[in-house]
Amino acid sequence: MKKKRFILVYVVVALCYAGINHVQKNHAQNKISEAKKLFLEANLSLSEKRFADSHGIAEKLITDYAGDYQISLYLRLYANTFYFLDEDFQKGMLRPTPPGIQKRIEELKAKKDKTVIDLVTLAWIANGPGGDFSTEYLEGIIKRFPNSVWADWAETELEFAKIPGRGTITEERSAAFYEFCTNFMKTHPNTHLTPRLLCITANSRRRMSEDKMAKDEAVRTCHRILQDYPDAEYECAEARRILRELLGDNYKEAPGCSAERDRIITQFYCVSPEPDKQQKWTTRYIQMKEESQTEQEKESAKSDSPVATGTGLPAAAYAAITIVAVTLGAGLILLLKKKATSRGK
Repeated sequence: MKKKRFILVYVVVALCYAGINHVQKNHAQNKISEAKKLFLEANLSLSEKRFADSHGIAEKLITDYAGDYQISLYLRLYANTFYFLDEDFQKGMLRPTPPGIQKRIEELKAKKDKTVIDLVTLAWIANGPGGDFSTEYLEGIIKRFPNSVWADWAETELEFAKIPGRGTITEERSAAFYEFCTNFMKTHPNTHLTPRLLCITANSRRRMSEDKMAKDEAVRTCHRILQDYPDAEYECAEARRILRELLGDNYKEAPGCSAERDRIITQFYCVSPEPDKQQKWTTRYIQMKEESQTEQEKESAKSDSPVATGTGLPAAAYAAITIVAVTLGAGLILLLKKKATSRGK
């Protein structure tokens, strides 16, 4: 009887655990989806030259979604919107740093009790448009906010800045990136930066050597990105690009993917700070997404099955399932205890 009771309790616990995992996974996917929507909205505003709106949206993005896989890309957009608030920058002035931008930078530097977002912003923009990251503020993030999600980002950027040969591609520089990223992922197994670090690792490994071992490792790393981080859109596009180069004719294109579509994705996420280019790639990205949705609907119609959205049940539904499972489990355990007590009497 004790064995049956143990099995029943085990099943209930497993059911509860599965329900909680569903809720957590769905919540994480929703957060990623929300971040992508905000990123698109900020790009649309920037391409339409609604600079203040774009900056406000981008600021919300980096404030509320700091743990997103693609936060480094969102920060790039945020920095662009910061600069575009300045009229001289809008006219094409980059160097010397426009007076308006410099004034805002100095005001932020002088601010007392800086928040982590203030330090993140200064790390990007303290040296003006096109400047290197400010190591002073990267170090400040690590020192003042060591338990923040931003600490991982600051530590990686600080180490990248220390690697000599910026702007060049050499075997030594690639080896330095490879070593740091590999070690960082070992010491920070749960970091949200993993997809980006894996991309850097794959690129670095194939540049370090042209032998089969290096190629195979780069291929495995790319497959890991595609399998484990399908929501990291930019990194997946980069992984497919690397695979096409490494495998050549042996590369099999995934359904709905192509070299051109991946080019649109990478350009959309990393376009230079020019509204016309922003508009071009934002428009093409939206068109690509609409085409992909149409193709999915056609495929679904052929198989007479509903279109998979990738979102699953609403979070509320998963929450309800979990509550029911927990309640059921608690009830069963109490019932078993009651029976055991009755027998004891």
